[in-house]
Amino acid sequence: MSSTESNSTECLCDPGHKPSETLTNCSACAPGQFKNSTSNVQCESCGAGSFQGDIASISCISCPENTNSPAESDGIEDCICNIGYEGSGCSACAVGFYKPTNGSGTCSGCAAGTYLNVTGGSACLGCPAGTFQDGNASTACDCHNVERAREW
Repeated sequence: MSSTESNSTECLCDPGHKPSETLTNCSACAPGQFKNSTSNVQCESCGAGSFQGDIASISCISCPENTNSPAESDGIEDCICNIGYEGSGCSACAVGFYKPTNGSGTCSGCAAGTYLNVTGGSACLGCPAGTFQDGNASTACDCHNVERAREW
């Protein structure tokens, strides 16, 4: 049966369409939803990390790399940068920089006494015992003995 009203008492709706509560007619799936079969089941929500902006859809579209979205998203604008990524292209934070939250924020440099030696970091690491780092956005801690550093 098609996705339009019929004379039947029960309708099987086309992909991208859902049945009414009385199963007598069909309507298009809303944006953020999909249905990929001919059946009388309801539309499904697009899962987290995907979206669909059209009505009557049979699938969802994955968010671009390094982004995510909540379930039932209805547009690419719902795909936001993951933790450790920034900017319009969601690029990884550089070594020595981190971003602890999802969204459009920017990466911050590691504070003195911390470092980060990988890209896309979510938090800086404390310098190991016996080392120090007095600069910002550091990629490593100096391996100088702390007692010797006090002599300088």
